[in-house]
Parts: sequence; structure tokens; C-alpha cells
Amino acid sequence: MSLSRTQIVNWLTRCGDIFSTESEYLTGLDREIGDADHGLNMNRGFSKVVEKTPCYRR
Repeated sequence: MSLSRTQIVNWLTRCGDIFSTESEYLTGLDREIGDADHGLNMNRGFSKVVEKTPCYRR
């Protein structure tokens, strides 16, 4: 199975959307067992990834 560049960019963009939407929920889960920053960090990381995707949309 192979993925096209467009599929990968779409997948990364969708993940970024989900992490943004669910950031507080993920942080709440992490609060129970960790330092309550998982949602924030995933959102921050994927926001940077999504910022870079336009250069791959060819």
C-alpha cells in the first residue's frame, strides 16, 4: 500500500484539526497520570506541521 503526497498532507492537516479541537480533552486525560500538557504539546507540534504543509501541496 502506498500513499500519495496529497493523502499524507490531508492526513496531517486532519490530525492537526483534531488535536486542536481535542487539546483540552487530551490535557485532562494527561492530568490524571502525568503533567497535564499532552494536549497542549500535541496541538503545538501539529500546528507547526500544518504550517509547513503548503509547500508540499504541489
